[in-house]
Amino acid sequence: MFKSGDQSGAGEYGTRAIALESSNPKYLDFLIGLAILEGRKKEGRQYLEKLREVNPENGKIEEFEKRLEEL
Repeated sequence: MFKSGDQSGAGEYGTRAIALESSNPKYLDFLIGLAILEGRKKEGRQYLEKLREVNPENGKIEEFEKRLEEL
Protein backbone atom coordinates (compact mmCIF):
# COMPACT_ATOMS: atom_id res chain seq x y z
CA MET A 1 0.00 0.00 0.00
CA PHE A 2 2.75 2.47 0.96
CA LYS A 3 5.68 0.71 -0.64
CA SER A 4 7.29 3.55 -2.54
CA GLY A 5 6.37 6.55 -0.41
CA ASP A 6 7.25 8.27 2.79
CA GLN A 7 5.11 6.80 5.57
CA SER A 8 5.67 9.64 8.03
CA GLY A 9 4.80 12.20 5.37
CA ALA A 10 1.78 10.13 4.39
CA GLY A 11 0.56 10.13 7.97
CA GLU A 12 0.89 13.89 8.20
CA TYR A 13 -1.10 14.44 5.01
CA GLY A 14 -3.69 11.87 6.07
CA THR A 15 -4.15 13.61 9.41
CA ARG A 16 -4.60 16.95 7.66
CA ALA A 17 -7.12 15.45 5.25
CA ILE A 18 -9.18 13.85 8.01
CA ALA A 19 -9.19 17.15 9.90
CA LEU A 20 -10.87 18.74 6.88
CA GLU A 21 -13.25 15.87 6.09
CA SER A 22 -13.56 13.70 9.20
CA SER A 23 -16.25 11.48 7.69
CA ASN A 24 -14.53 10.73 4.39
CA PRO A 25 -14.34 6.90 4.08
CA LYS A 26 -11.33 7.06 1.72
CA TYR A 27 -9.31 9.05 4.24
CA LEU A 28 -10.36 6.75 7.08
CA ASP A 29 -9.44 3.69 5.02
CA PHE A 30 -6.03 5.20 4.29
CA LEU A 31 -5.35 6.05 7.94
CA ILE A 32 -6.43 2.62 9.16
CA GLY A 33 -4.04 0.99 6.71
CA LEU A 34 -1.23 3.28 7.77
CA ALA A 35 -1.89 2.63 11.47
CA ILE A 36 -1.73 -1.12 10.80
CA LEU A 37 1.57 -0.79 8.94
CA GLU A 38 3.03 1.25 11.77
CA GLY A 39 1.66 -1.03 14.51
CA ARG A 40 -0.59 1.63 16.06
CA LYS A 41 -3.49 -0.58 17.11
CA LYS A 42 -5.32 1.96 19.29
CA GLU A 43 -5.29 4.63 16.59
CA GLY A 44 -6.33 2.13 13.94
CA ARG A 45 -9.29 1.07 16.08
CA GLN A 46 -10.38 4.69 16.51
CA TYR A 47 -10.40 5.23 12.76
CA LEU A 48 -12.13 1.89 12.23
CA GLU A 49 -14.96 2.86 14.59
CA LYS A 50 -15.42 6.11 12.70
CA LEU A 51 -15.46 4.18 9.41
CA ARG A 52 -18.18 1.90 10.82
CA GLU A 53 -20.25 4.98 11.64
CA VAL A 54 -19.95 6.67 8.26
CA ASN A 55 -19.82 3.63 5.96
CA PRO A 56 -21.10 0.51 7.78
CA GLU A 57 -21.38 -1.52 4.57
CA ASN A 58 -17.69 -1.04 3.72
CA GLY A 59 -16.32 -4.42 2.67
CA LYS A 60 -12.91 -3.78 4.24
CA ILE A 61 -14.16 -3.47 7.83
CA GLU A 62 -13.80 -7.18 8.60
CA GLU A 63 -10.34 -7.29 7.02
CA PHE A 64 -9.21 -4.27 9.03
CA GLU A 65 -10.62 -5.79 12.23
CA LYS A 66 -8.68 -9.01 11.64
CA ARG A 67 -5.45 -7.18 10.85
CA LEU A 68 -5.76 -4.97 13.94
CA GLU A 69 -6.34 -8.04 16.13
CA GLU A 70 -3.09 -9.53 14.79
CA LEU A 71 -1.04 -6.54 15.98
